[in-house]
Amino acid sequence: MKSITYFITILFITTFLFALLPEEHLESKVLTSAYSNEYDGYYVNLTDVADTELHFELHEIIKNHTAAYYVDTWEHLEEIDYSTNNPDNINLFYTGRSHPSNDSDWGGNPIRSNDSWNREHVWPRSHGDFGTERSKAAGTDLHNLRPTDKSVNYDRWDKDFDYAEIQHEECTECYYSHNYWEPPNAVKGDVARTLFYMDVRYSGELDEPDLSLFNGYTHGTVGVGTLGKLCTMYEWNILDPVDSRELERNMAIFEIQGNRNPFVDYPNFVMDIWGADCDSNFDNDELWGIEDPDDDNDGVDDNNDSCLRTNTNVSVDENGCGLYELDSDGDGYTDDVDAFINDISQWADSDGDGCGDNLDGNNSDSLPNDPSDCNDSDGDGIGDNSDLCPGFDDAIDVDSDNVSDGCDDFIDSDNDGVIDENDDCENTPLGIQTTPNGCKSIFISNNNPSGESKFPVIGISIVLLIVLIAIVSITVVRSNPNLLQNIFNKDPTEITPSTKPEPPKHWSDEEGNNFRKMGNGPVQIWNDDEKSWDEFESETIKPELPKHWSDNGFNYRKFADGPIQKWHDERKVWIDED
Repeated sequence: MKSITYFITILFITTFLFALLPEEHLESKVLTSAYSNEYDGYYVNLTDVADTELHFELHEIIKNHTAAYYVDTWEHLEEIDYSTNNPDNINLFYTGRSHPSNDSDWGGNPIRSNDSWNREHVWPRSHGDFGTERSKAAGTDLHNLRPTDKSVNYDRWDKDFDYAEIQHEECTECYYSHNYWEPPNAVKGDVARTLFYMDVRYSGELDEPDLSLFNGYTHGTVGVGTLGKLCTMYEWNILDPVDSRELERNMAIFEIQGNRNPFVDYPNFVMDIWGADCDSNFDNDELWGIEDPDDDNDGVDDNNDSCLRTNTNVSVDENGCGLYELDSDGDGYTDDVDAFINDISQWADSDGDGCGDNLDGNNSDSLPNDPSDCNDSDGDGIGDNSDLCPGFDDAIDVDSDNVSDGCDDFIDSDNDGVIDENDDCENTPLGIQTTPNGCKSIFISNNNPSGESKFPVIGISIVLLIVLIAIVSITVVRSNPNLLQNIFNKDPTEITPSTKPEPPKHWSDEEGNNFRKMGNGPVQIWNDDEKSWDEFESETIKPELPKHWSDNGFNYRKFADGPIQKWHDERKVWIDED
């Protein structure tokens, strides 16, 4: 706990000091990533590169990759986009369907159909006038190729990417329009980072196309090398962060063609290059998107903030929204001025009594200027809480006795249940039982008209109760003479807590198998398909329990003569310690 507190303190101080650095320092690139390592110095030359130079410097790193033959990409896609549910299947990009790898749209497949898989160019070849020649590289670039359902690929065609309205019949999480194609939420970020890669990778050198993202509709410019929609891709890069499967794919392509998609390794590069075009520097700190986790400084992380542009110095709810941004009940009045934020029928409460001014709404206020009451059942202008004569007009006093005519028949000043007109004792204390003439009812005589008691009733009652308890106690003891002796001689029983069961030991081997052992029982292995623990049976030696330890807040383990491994908390894997 002390080490965690120390770490948080150092992090806070470092962040504060960094904010005080001069502006020219903030313009330089400090290479940090939460998603990957630097892959043996692959990005090392980017340290201290200014944002304005980043597009060119990334191009220099990822260009001149080893281009594949187009016919070989069938096999490459089977390797890098394999289905995690079935190694004999391939995972289709838009639909997410696990599909047999051998059912492709390649000419050698005699059973191919509209449901067979084919190769989708995420950046369409028509938006850049590039084919599938190996010399042009763009047409066979594995970063831009994805396995897709044939008919879904046909419907996507060469549309720009943006939000659309019509749901696709087969890819039910896809939407389309005449101009745009909207993929499922789960791959929106994958699409965006692919297009950012293509923009940077291909700049018109030699015989390669010159590609660039455009913030608009580009169908009329097919062949020019533009594709939309830039700022939607900027947004999708943030909404759908990089996951482990995307990282794994990036590494697999790196091993085949020798270059990486830098926006998978470092998604913040998108903010550095296109942030000024597609984002707002709302809090004037020169940071955008994921580089600034709380862009409106409201104390709620942008990933959890439903209102990313809340004004400064405004109180917000748990979703990061100020009351002026919310209309919880949809009545047209924002929560900062709506007295009833969850009632669409009410919005004002002039007198603050909890009842709404709208007489046609729920819980309406008949007396909008009387904070002590909401209802006036008889309509006489006096609220029900104060009306001594409910059901009558209190302003009518025909007999001029200063009592409303409606009250003449039931005024009871001392609340003893007898109206004043028949009450001979008008000041009887509240709660005292009275006779029909309104006086105390206990031992009333002609010589005692006030009804005051001449006997100590309470004292007598207490004495009688004590005598009754004594008689009952003596009777019980006489009927069971050994009762007291049994009580005093009763031995207390010592309760010994049962021994707690020994918790099982858990460990994993280097191949990712999970084991456990409970006491002297057999070693068990986790069956991920059946979701159960099975007895581990092997002709080889049972798996050895690894040694685990911690040091300076990091977790380590070691298998026998194997290397020391360190737990990587961001990637959720064990890695060999250098």
